[in-house]
Amino acid sequence: IQKTLGVINNFKDVYPQKTVYNDFELPLWLPQKAAADQAAVLIKGLIPYYLTTKDSTAAQLIEILSRGMLVMQAGDSLSFPYGAFLSWKNDWHAWGNSQADALFQAGMIFNSKDFINAAITEVSCFYPYLIKKDYLNWFRLKREQGKVAASEVKQFEQIAYGIRPMVIACLQAYRATDDTKYAEQAGQIANWLLGENITGRALYDPQTGRCYDGIDNKSKINLNSGAESTIEALLTLLAVEQNPISRRTVHNYYQDKSQR
Repeated sequence: IQKTLGVINNFKDVYPQKTVYNDFELPLWLPQKAAADQAAVLIKGLIPYYLTTKDSTAAQLIEILSRGMLVMQAGDSLSFPYGAFLSWKNDWHAWGNSQADALFQAGMIFNSKDFINAAITEVSCFYPYLIKKDYLNWFRLKREQGKVAASEVKQFEQIAYGIRPMVIACLQAYRATDDTKYAEQAGQIANWLLGENITGRALYDPQTGRCYDGIDNKSKINLNSGAESTIEALLTLLAVEQNPISRRTVHNYYQDKSQR
């Protein structure tokens, strides 16, 4: 981590410079000049390092990377895309989209209401939109007459690596607010693995622990089972099992489905 700090410390030299790309303001101090998804991974690695060492450089990097992700938030509670954190430039993708999770962690450690409130907006407004849409894979934004709209949308493929970050962020929202609706939502999203998805079929097998590689379209599941999918599924279910509210939501769904 110390070797990595020497490289990513250069981000501070660019802060707080911004640019405009396709009518969207972008923070140039993030990795790849606007990769908020990569910034989230860095924050999640820097936080335990900071808690162990109290390294001021790590604290500064967590702060500026988090502020960069705030710039990448689009829409609000009433307007599309409802507080989603864009992944890179004007694109959003589901896989590894850990921005809300990272902001919850940074916000709770540094007592930043800005970080926590921004993360809550995505969890409470954008996630229900995704659930209603039977989840999405990717979309690109454009501006039309001052409003944000989707210029391109892909619903598939859907994979466990797109589900796990949402579940973890919901559980972080519950820890930050004590509002049980977030823990329930974590369980609801986790149920995607058990069949609460557009195909109605389970991707996770509790007898073996394996998880299929995803959903290819409305009627087809990718029956491969790679390490990433299995690990992401297990991390998801381990997380919900540790929360009594989300655990009950998952267990109730599984029992009801088994009895049909």
